[in-house]
Amino acid sequence: MRGIIDSKLEGAIINPYTTTIRFKWDYPSPAELEQRIFNIGNYIGDFYKDLELIRRLAVSDMNRRFLNEEDLQGQPWHPWSDEYALVAEAENQGILRKTEALYMQAVNPSNYKITFDSVDMHTAALPHYWIFHDQPVGTGPFRLWPRPFIGLSDEARATVLVIASHAIDKAAAAINKHGAII
Repeated sequence: MRGIIDSKLEGAIINPYTTTIRFKWDYPSPAELEQRIFNIGNYIGDFYKDLELIRRLAVSDMNRRFLNEEDLQGQPWHPWSDEYALVAEAENQGILRKTEALYMQAVNPSNYKITFDSVDMHTAALPHYWIFHDQPVGTGPFRLWPRPFIGLSDEARATVLVIASHAIDKAAAAINKHGAII
């Protein structure tokens, strides 16, 4: 792939008294360069559809984790303590689902931000206590059992790699087909 500025300082004349540099622009013309950059932008813009698909996959993966009450590797979350089990079964929809606030924000697509080249889950909208379940701290009887839920399962991660690989191959083929390499 050629660089954006594929020019040479061919026959450059450097005058030490005026510091003038003259060069010849060989390729491409500024208008052609502008069109090629525009074309690449169009191909890159197509990644949004793939990133939207990845966002839907991430939300679905998170939803499955809460419904199945399992971590990223598919292992069950630690059950409620014996002391809390009777109360929890009467008051909760499931583990980590007492008020549904954590679950509703964890599966809210607007908390999965699409950037130029990625999908990021923003935890700022989650209730403040999310981190104590996902990444527990403390010792002895004050330590919560870990119930990790942030991230992609191994299965979802493999699917993301397939989607990303396909998107990159598609963009590279389009760029090569249309001569958008600059």
